[in-house]
Amino acid sequence: MESYESAVVDELLKENKEFKELFDKHKELDWKVNKLEKHEFLSKEDDEKLHSYKKEKLQLKDELERMVEAKTASN
Repeated sequence: MESYESAVVDELLKENKEFKELFDKHKELDWKVNKLEKHEFLSKEDDEKLHSYKKEKLQLKDELERMVEAKTASN
């Protein structure tokens, strides 16, 4: 998300439980992706995990951005 949206994100984190849960899950997946990407070689299982984490992370990002846009439009 863009930095100019940080005030809206901060507001949603405080006011919207669903947004906070999605945001926290996105952060957790980001950590898992970064951890796996540090490895020079990945097993097939880890490669599949990495792909799955990235896909879920992107879906969460899209949902978070929709929520930010909706909040911005309502202000």
